[in-house]
This record gives sequence, structure tokens and C-alpha cells, in this order.
Amino acid sequence: MSDHSLYVPKLGWVNMAEALRFEGKIMGAVVSKSAGHWYVAIAVEMEVPAPLEFPKESTGVDIGIKELLVLSDGTRYENQAPLRSELRHLKFLNRQLARRKKGSQRWYKARQQLEVFHGRIANRRADQVNKMTTAVAKTYRIVGMEDLNAKGMVRNHHLALSLSDAAFGEIKRQMQYKKEWFGGKVVLVNRFFPSSQMCSVCKHLNTDLELSDREWTCANCGTHHLRDDNASYNIEQEALRLLGSTPVVATSGILARGRDVRPHFAAIPVEASISKRSLLRT
Repeated sequence: MSDHSLYVPKLGWVNMAEALRFEGKIMGAVVSKSAGHWYVAIAVEMEVPAPLEFPKESTGVDIGIKELLVLSDGTRYENQAPLRSELRHLKFLNRQLARRKKGSQRWYKARQQLEVFHGRIANRRADQVNKMTTAVAKTYRIVGMEDLNAKGMVRNHHLALSLSDAAFGEIKRQMQYKKEWFGGKVVLVNRFFPSSQMCSVCKHLNTDLELSDREWTCANCGTHHLRDDNASYNIEQEALRLLGSTPVVATSGILARGRDVRPHFAAIPVEASISKRSLLRT
């Protein structure tokens, strides 16, 4: 292997679109083809870097469909919905494939166009998730997240497309291994913890809160909440409680008082693997 070139057995030297981004012992490589493009996944053995100096101590992460991530300090990441925004074009390509005679040249051409479409959507989603999770993992030492059952949620046929397009499970997976790599910790909060229903000021539970209610006012103390901001703050405080840390003052405009949130919830162990791969296109 040299700069932008890779030696492939029985094929010879092949030019790569970019040089290898990681330095270390090359353990192996897998060549694959997807949507008309050739890729090589190179496994590189690397030493775990020293823990980063994080700009901020902690945050709570509320994952949703309308806004993909809402952090307790007010940071928001929009859900680009790469597949849903291209559904009209997807239906057109599926009709084109259905009208072709299977096995004909026009059928293979239509199938390749459909593969290219799905490859482009997958790349857009992967790009957003990777940039987003890296930014959060490098900024906060402690990240609190709900331990969502992504596979179970997809069984809801009304939300299955939006949930799959948002890639909840991939966000959690990447956040865990990146925090393991950069240092710090991901704390998974019990999925039944009422982060959206609980008032972050007085702990009163709004059991009448519907999924469509994006804002609500606490009947006990009168505090007006934005649903996602309130949930992310509650998740942060519960994560700190599970770690035995002292709750911090909110930076998103929500009043912070003494916290004693649902003490019967138990900490959930975090398991993450460290891996680094370079995905290069020829």
C-alpha cells in the first residue's frame, strides 16, 4: 500500500479516492461493491488516544423524529429525513423496475438506478449521524441517553418509516463506542423513565401528555415547558444521579433546583467496543 494506491491480489495496484486516514499496523482489508462503486474497508490496529479535555461536563440527549437530537444546553440537530424527503423519486424508480421484463438489459439498468438511489440515501444518513455523534462525544464528558428499544419501536407501522430513517439504534451505538474512544462515559437511562412527562422544576408528572403535545404547562408549579428541552434536562439529571454526581445548573434556560428523581431506577451497564476503519472509494 502506498499513498493513494492499494495492491489487490490478482488485480494489481488500484488507485484510491483518498489516502489512508489512520496510521498503524494494517490487520486486513475487505473489498466490496455497492451501488456501482468499489470500496475497501481497511482494519488498522491503533493505540487508544489519551482522554480529551472536554469543553463541557455533561448533557442529556433527547432523541426524536422531528428534531433528531435535542441537548439539555439547547443545542439542536435537525432530522434531515433523507429517505422520506425522496419518497416520490423512490416510487418512480420502483415503478420503472416493475415495468421492465425481469432479466432484460433495461431491467438491470433500472435495478442499478435503484441501488444507486439507496446507496446515496444511506451515505447521507451515515454522514449526518457520524458528524453529529462525533461532535457530541468530543464536547461532553458525560452523555445521558434513553435506552430506547429501537427494534421494538419499529413495530409501530405508523412510525416505522420515520424511525428507520432516523436510525435511533445507530446513533446509540456510535455514541457509545466514540465515548469509549475519546474518554468520558455514556449513561443509559431506563427507557420507562418519564423524561417528557416530568416537570423539571417540581417533579410533577403530567400523565395526560400526548405525543402530539410539543409544549405543556405544569399544573402544579405553572412552569411552561418545551417538550424536548424538558426531557433532555430530566435525562441529564437522572444520568448524573445514576453516577452519583451532584446535579448541575441547567444552561438551557430551565430553572434548576434540588433533584431527587425516581430513586428506584437502577444503573444500566454500558458496553461498547473500540474499532477504527477507513472506508475508501476507488
